[in-house]
Amino acid sequence: MDFETTRLVNEALLGDREAFDRLVERFAAKIFYLVLSVVADYAAAEDLTQETFVQAYVMLPKLREPERFPAWLARIARNRALSHLRKKKARPDSLPLDDAAPPPVSGPPEEGADAERKRRLLEALRELPEVQRRLVCYKYLERMSLEEIAFLEGTSEASVRNHLYRARKALRRMLEDD
Repeated sequence: MDFETTRLVNEALLGDREAFDRLVERFAAKIFYLVLSVVADYAAAEDLTQETFVQAYVMLPKLREPERFPAWLARIARNRALSHLRKKKARPDSLPLDDAAPPPVSGPPEEGADAERKRRLLEALRELPEVQRRLVCYKYLERMSLEEIAFLEGTSEASVRNHLYRARKALRRMLEDD
């Protein structure tokens, strides 16, 4: 855990709202990608990310180990995302996750091949197990180090490396099949 995050958490625990705002800035993208990897829906991921930070702010006084803030925050986000999926499945009018349309890929028309590759990659990502999908988002979209991912996930770097290896292998296989 980096010292700056621990300092901000301690200041936020003392009531400094600006410190909490800086924590939101520091972790918003990571939490968004974590939630997106679970729900596979950009709009829902944005909403759930905001809800995660609201819940974290309310529950912050219950955080016993400020140095564990990233893992604690990730756990809140994951729980909110899984709860969202359970509610979505409970409603008969909702579409299953697999039927969700991939997000539009913008760009000039001459980038058609790139757009198609991105669409295929998004579809392949949806096929990965949630843990692998989340770790791929952290590593390649958020450009987090193995150490950062392991800390956020509460696991070892070896485990993260293993999951990423399996994810890359599965993605390669799925993309070659097309």
